[in-house]
Amino acid sequence: LQGMEAQGKTGDLLSPQEVLATFKLANAEILRVVFQYIGNGYQEELTRGFRGYYPREALPKSVARFLSRQLLEVSKHIKDDRAEQPCLGMLVILGECTGDLDQMQNAVDVSLAITEGKVTELTPYPIPESLAYAYQEAGDLEKSLSYYKLALEGIRTFVMRQKTDAIVLNACLVQSQSDKAEALRMAFQFSPHYSDVQQFGLVGAGRGLLVQQCEAWAFELGFASVEAAKAALTKNE
Repeated sequence: LQGMEAQGKTGDLLSPQEVLATFKLANAEILRVVFQYIGNGYQEELTRGFRGYYPREALPKSVARFLSRQLLEVSKHIKDDRAEQPCLGMLVILGECTGDLDQMQNAVDVSLAITEGKVTELTPYPIPESLAYAYQEAGDLEKSLSYYKLALEGIRTFVMRQKTDAIVLNACLVQSQSDKAEALRMAFQFSPHYSDVQQFGLVGAGRGLLVQQCEAWAFELGFASVEAAKAALTKNE
């Protein structure tokens, strides 16, 4: 393949560079799966998830940096959207592991440009919810909420996400900082506990925590119950 590339030859379907890039992408995914269970990171993220935090990917930073350098190079040679999207998703995961917000933002921007700004079946995990949480952690709640809302719209159109309950919980928590009634409305609209979305996914720890939080918000807003709050806040939908 490298010889073909040096001679300027191309294949019938993919260039030698694209084939090599695809191999490196597959290799990066294998290494990510192998190394994510090394150390205490994986267990720590599970614990965070049970406490209501968005559970991040657990990968040693040194491994994530190495893989990032590899993928940033090969991503230049991937032209097919179906191959480019998994690469962009991987770059977001690796940026999450290293705390590289710029890498995450760039990958999310390119991915959403391909799908015209929407989360579709072509959008890979964890775009855009990982970036939403990164901004939540950084204290930029406006940007965080905008990306959470994109993720929620994908959920509503039945785009399966691995961490639906964590996404809905944290989106509602961010929204509640400015508007608890809207946070409740968001929970009623997008949580599998209150609506028909994502009914066939795994139940995450965030679902029970969201139910408890909704009960507290309903009480603070003067409703007799969560059911009364849902009836009032969703009556025009």
